[in-house]
Amino acid sequence: MDMKYMADFYITAYNDAKAYPVVGGVLGTPLVTDINPGGICVDRYGVTWITCAWGAATGSIQSIKSGVVSSPITVGGNPFGIIVDKNNVLWVIRQDNFTITPVTNGVVGTPVVLTGGATPSWGCCDFNNDIWVVSTIATTSKLHQIRSGVLVNTFSISGTSYGICCDLTNFIWTTGQDSGVVQKIQNGTVLASVTVDSYPMGICCDLNNDIWVSCNGGYNLWHLSGGKPVGKPISLSASPAGILCDSSNNIWVISDAGKCISQIANGRLVNVIPVPSAGTLQVCFGDATGTQAAMLFGWNKPPVFAPMMLF
Repeated sequence: MDMKYMADFYITAYNDAKAYPVVGGVLGTPLVTDINPGGICVDRYGVTWITCAWGAATGSIQSIKSGVVSSPITVGGNPFGIIVDKNNVLWVIRQDNFTITPVTNGVVGTPVVLTGGATPSWGCCDFNNDIWVVSTIATTSKLHQIRSGVLVNTFSISGTSYGICCDLTNFIWTTGQDSGVVQKIQNGTVLASVTVDSYPMGICCDLNNDIWVSCNGGYNLWHLSGGKPVGKPISLSASPAGILCDSSNNIWVISDAGKCISQIANGRLVNVIPVPSAGTLQVCFGDATGTQAAMLFGWNKPPVFAPMMLF
């Protein structure tokens, strides 16, 4: 990798067809992408991947490497979230046909059908290389487990889940937007529920195995340690959702309505970066490709982190 061109992470502006790099807490010059960029992940080689063309008939993914956006790879339909596994295989979640499709070295594989009749959105990879995807139907959710390219389980969980991440001890965490709770899950069983503010959306795990949750309704950020809230929530700009943790244990949160990125260090808001975009700022709703990807791939100090998304 040419570190001179590496961003700390990228965010996408859905309506603007742009990807904005953030380097050292400063917003860089945006890169032009395919139509309607959204979900983001970073592979084990530090290459950023984005999904494009939400709502279009033919969706695609693109890579960003050394500041250059690749030609689109067509995956079809309405691609949403994107995940990378331990083998560097990309998994693209499609909302139009309720599937998740593997992409290996640019070759699109056979889609895996996600049963249960719910609309899939976000996902993560655990330390066993299983892929977990949340999907919603009415006010309930499904949690899908994919192993070696096969759907092995579909669990029912309460609430409308959007955010999802895997912590450093291999527990899955989800956010229940309508219920205002965060759920800790193992093998499809909810072990604990923590009440936070209204509309919890983004969720990530930090280097201390603490959980951070952005709440869209209360415009704040919750810090959980040992499954319990730590101190008072941190106030943020309007509509916080997408979230990630970087290699220095900073927490970054995207606020779409506030058109900014907030940086939290040592539990304090230390930096707010304006984003001059008329588009909808996108960042994925989890951290499977941020801190977690670093742990999966054995990076000691990974150079690149990407979020998952704001809707």
